[in-house]
Amino acid sequence: MDDKCWTSPNNSISKEILKFGSGLARPTDGSICIVSISHIGGAALNKDSLGYGLGENVKIQIGEGDTIYGELIDECLESMKLDECCEATFHILLESSKDSCDQLEKYKLQLELHKFENPTNSWEMTIEEKLAVAMHHRKKGSELFKAGNIEFAFKRYRKALKYVITIDSDDEMPEDVRTEYQNLKSTLFVNISLCQSKYESNDFVIANCTSALVVDKNNVKALYHRAQAQLNTRDLDRALADIKAGLELEPNNQVFLKLQKIVNSKLKVHTDQMKKAMTKMFLQN
Repeated sequence: MDDKCWTSPNNSISKEILKFGSGLARPTDGSICIVSISHIGGAALNKDSLGYGLGENVKIQIGEGDTIYGELIDECLESMKLDECCEATFHILLESSKDSCDQLEKYKLQLELHKFENPTNSWEMTIEEKLAVAMHHRKKGSELFKAGNIEFAFKRYRKALKYVITIDSDDEMPEDVRTEYQNLKSTLFVNISLCQSKYESNDFVIANCTSALVVDKNNVKALYHRAQAQLNTRDLDRALADIKAGLELEPNNQVFLKLQKIVNSKLKVHTDQMKKAMTKMFLQN
């Protein structure tokens, strides 16, 4: 017999089943669900903060909430069976209290899963279908990035890339589809690096820009952002090499020219310091 209570692996959700569901299937990422959602306790919520609407027979697609709250609703729904009804308590660590595990924001929802339709498995998709799903997540990611929601932009880009990397580059495909595939794959690596640069994760920026350049050696944005990250890590010679490669592709690119001045200035300072150190060493001898 099913347990009446369920707790998520990271303890962010505790669920009490009010009515057991039927069957074995459960929703997954991308499932379209008809759900009744009501707020029954805790912090006040609206559609913007929740990511999904409240009410009876709400149509939602798992993975489309793009908020912390929506992400928890997704996880809860993925634990439910058809016609299941439950009370779920969600625990979110407040942004201002990351150093204290005791200060949590709690809210409680009642959810009833009336209907759901699972998406096609990625291994059953055609190349064109995978690219379409990846493009959808890339578009959503770019909207979130522009709105300043870097965390969920990153998650969208990463999800898009998961679909793209399941495509075998050796598979036969029309030339226009191959071009779209390569451009999208390279762009997604750069987009992920942009999110990582916001958190000054320079090593990851360099790694992802390098992956982008493996796909497309002429990706100017990848060259620029890798050069910037190399500058941040004081790898000036490699930064200058990427800048020169970028200027070979776009000789009048002002962003590269500006970065080139910065790197050359730092290289001059470094060279002058080395000269002084060497002179001092020889004078002492």
